[in-house]
This record gives sequence, structure tokens and C-alpha cells, in this order.
Amino acid sequence: MLTERIEYTATILTTTESTAASSSSPAIDFQAHLAEEVEILRGCISWLEQLARGETVVVNLRAATDPQTAWVAFDQGRVLRVLKRIATDPDELSGRTTRARTTS
Repeated sequence: MLTERIEYTATILTTTESTAASSSSPAIDFQAHLAEEVEILRGCISWLEQLARGETVVVNLRAATDPQTAWVAFDQGRVLRVLKRIATDPDELSGRTTRARTTS
């Protein structure tokens, strides 16, 4: 189940833009995008909890529907980079141009 959740989260990371393009209204686009961001945040929390317990976090970076896989180990730095990327999305949705810091 955890592997499926990680795959789903990685899929969201790679398909957020295409989902927004296929929605039918700006309000639905916004809600769908926000729900995806929340799901990614939950995945990041799970990864950080695993890392705190000394467990290894491995994520498939390919879409769940892709028959090929691209499994990559995530360390705390990589999870933090994902979180920083997520932090820029609400700014973009609100029309702000502020960018999250990219330094670790």
C-alpha cells in the first residue's frame, strides 16, 4: 500500500500540468490542483516519517500507468526539494510571483 501511495504521489508530481489542462472550469481546475498538492504534501510527510525511523524511501518517478519504472532513492534533501517545489505552486495559483528558495 505504501508503494502504491508513493507511486501515486510521484504520478501527481509528473502529471499536475496535464490534469489542469483537461478540467472543465477554472474553479474545478483550482480545486483539483489544490487537492493534488495536498496529496503530495501527505506523501512528503510520510517520506520524512520513514526517513526519521531510519527506513529507506524509494519512489517510482514514472506515471503509475507507465509499464516502465524509474525507482529512485529519496533522502531528506530530495524530499525538501519536492516540498520547496510545492511551496511555489500556491503562489502561482494566487498570481504571486514569489519563488521558494532553491538552496538547501
